[in-house]
Amino acid sequence: DKLLREADIFFLPSYNEGMPMSILDAMGYGLPIVSTDVGGIPKIVVSNRNGYVYQPADCERMADALYETLSNTAMRRKMGAESSLIIEKEYSIDIHIRKIEELYESIRIHKKTSLSY
Repeated sequence: DKLLREADIFFLPSYNEGMPMSILDAMGYGLPIVSTDVGGIPKIVVSNRNGYVYQPADCERMADALYETLSNTAMRRKMGAESSLIIEKEYSIDIHIRKIEELYESIRIHKKTSLSY
């Protein structure tokens, strides 16, 4: 918590990921992300929106993105705000609860319809 609150950017140079909770956590703290184009990362990090994604081992481009993002306060804040917005609209606890409720309701309706035959 302390480190994410004090951070200006979140960097995950991964070679293999599913959907990394560390990135979702960092986005929840309003951080721009620099990471790699593997696993579920491109679903949550959109280049030039809330951060940048690159091919694994593309150290030069990742270093450039880190430098550019850290050097441009306005861009960093805008990307951080986008990260927060993505979390709020797609990954918040309220969104998950609503999706679970919708799933249960669809099962209930399907079961009720199936039994009426």
